Amino acid sequence: SVWATLAENYEVTPALALQRNMKELKGKAKGDVYIQTKFLITGEKKYIPGINGRISLKTAAGNNVANRRFFDTPGYFFDFEIYKYVYSDQEANFHVKTIMNLGFFSWETNNSVQNDAPIYGLNVILIKNKIALENSLSGYYGWMSIKNPNYGDRPLVYTSKINYTNKKNKYFIQYQYGIKDFPYHHLSVGTALELDKLTPHYK
Repeated sequence: SVWATLAENYEVTPALALQRNMKELKGKAKGDVYIQTKFLITGEKKYIPGINGRISLKTAAGNNVANRRFFDTPGYFFDFEIYKYVYSDQEANFHVKTIMNLGFFSWETNNSVQNDAPIYGLNVILIKNKIALENSLSGYYGWMSIKNPNYGDRPLVYTSKINYTNKKNKYFIQYQYGIKDFPYHHLSVGTALELDKLTPHYK
């Protein structure tokens, strides 16, 4: 899969610009491009969870570094996705799926220092017909906070997301709340387009 912020038109308050040491209060920017591949390690069985592997690359495509929108630095992460349907009612077409993520994240900061961090996540998905409700906790644990407790590289984020799937397209609305080291509320609406030739069909 590939995703990116193709264009951004932003405006921030003077207080936030001062906090981030931004040069301008508003402007335009383009974001990073992420490329990810996902592969099956083992399928789910009756009492054994399934495991997928993921390898992801963050390119250095972002710009407007002076205004702290995106950083022209590369990074990568890989993780294991351990999943299990804990409840399934075929007649009612209702399912409950849990996913746990464990992995490693590495990226170059804007001062050419590499930060490395274990990443983690727990997601519970309620599925009813074409609608799925996801609730998750996720974050990573960087080492730079050891030298500077205010550096903020140990975020913990709560996400609630509603997906609606129609044929092969997925539409979603998502809310994010930063519990720690990510003091923001984030609301997004979007769509994901599935390309059948590039999509693995596990059996």
